[in-house]
Amino acid sequence: MESEASTLRVPALTSGSGLSHPLRKFLQILVLIWAATLISCWFQRNILHWPASNWYPFFLPEFRFNDFSSWRERFQHLHKPDFFDVPGLPYNYPTFAGLILDGFYSLGRFGLGVFLTFCVVVFSAAGLMLGRGMTRRGLDKGQTVLFLGTALLLSYPFWFLLDRANIEMINWFFVAAGVAAYWKRRWYTAATFLGLAVSFKIFPFVFLGLLFSARKYRALLWGLVVCAVTTFASNWIFGPTASLAAAGLSKGLQWYKLHYILEIHPAETGFDHSLFELIKLATFPGIAAEHAHYLPILNWYMGIAATVGVVLFFRKICRLPRANQILALTVASLLFPPISADYRLIHLYIPWGALVLISIPMRDRQQLRGLAFSFACLAFLMAPESFFAIHGVKFAGQLKAIVLFVLFLVSITCPFEEQAYEGEVEQAAGSHAADRHSLHSATV
Repeated sequence: MESEASTLRVPALTSGSGLSHPLRKFLQILVLIWAATLISCWFQRNILHWPASNWYPFFLPEFRFNDFSSWRERFQHLHKPDFFDVPGLPYNYPTFAGLILDGFYSLGRFGLGVFLTFCVVVFSAAGLMLGRGMTRRGLDKGQTVLFLGTALLLSYPFWFLLDRANIEMINWFFVAAGVAAYWKRRWYTAATFLGLAVSFKIFPFVFLGLLFSARKYRALLWGLVVCAVTTFASNWIFGPTASLAAAGLSKGLQWYKLHYILEIHPAETGFDHSLFELIKLATFPGIAAEHAHYLPILNWYMGIAATVGVVLFFRKICRLPRANQILALTVASLLFPPISADYRLIHLYIPWGALVLISIPMRDRQQLRGLAFSFACLAFLMAPESFFAIHGVKFAGQLKAIVLFVLFLVSITCPFEEQAYEGEVEQAAGSHAADRHSLHSATV
């Protein structure tokens, strides 16, 4: 049998090579949009004297860190029967996420600072790990620092997440660690982190498809076990009993569906890049008829999205190169849920990192079809566009939904075949040998 390593092409790399065309284009578009945003904000604030609601790139400053503090008083009743009945915003996250959030609450007035520090440290550490991989593939250290420093400093999704202090960063850590382990062919480590991610929030279940397409069925099963055990244990600890916790969470999700998914909130529309939000705006019947009008549309939408997603995965996505799979599944997890706030765009840095690594060993004349265009789309999605507004109502989220849809089409139609560097060839050979040894042991 031909080894996997023999199928990987090893380009001749020269130490200290510069940025490829796609990476240069990414930085150019990212910086250009940020400049346009800042100039627009300054002009509207200082020349037109418009209120901050018209031009401010995030939610208004008085709502800063609101996602973190919303349930602080409710969590004083954690483990008690009245937890889900306390007045205020109903709790609607999985219980595993709630237990982690309670861990930060237990730190008192230091909780928010610790959480924000965690976000900065994790995001920076991921950047350092990516930078290490970039230099290993031959990119000059100075170019690496310039590229990553600019890209991460101008990360709109990251700044938006910090502004909201949303615990999506913890879920990003689980997903990113799982995908990184998958990239390095550490199957059970990947399954463990992805199982935790699915228990934390439901949407990362699509990433388990990476293990399926790699035919690592035992690892996939392990990921499902991790998810099931974590979910049950979290419900039991959340309490006061597992059944009451599950029932209370179901009640919170129903409230969320009624008051967010089936309604339009003008102040939040520009920060929602889901495809369903675009459909809602296109078919808006008036406030009085929102719920009755959108419910059947939502049911049809979810059914069609699920069916198309399953068919596309088994007929197309699972056969694509791994970078395409990561990109397609990430975009699908952001675009197709019925609601998706802009802080979730931070997950795009997972396929972005994979594409960065792929682009480095190539010369400009070797660039893959669609790669530079993908980086252009990612630059648009990772920059703020607060200047896209009509009478103070932002619609940048809907433009991002369109760009996400285009990026999804590119991810399933333009294969990004890898040109591996020498270290990855050795890793692939070792992984292949280990798989053959495991198969031999199983058959014996």
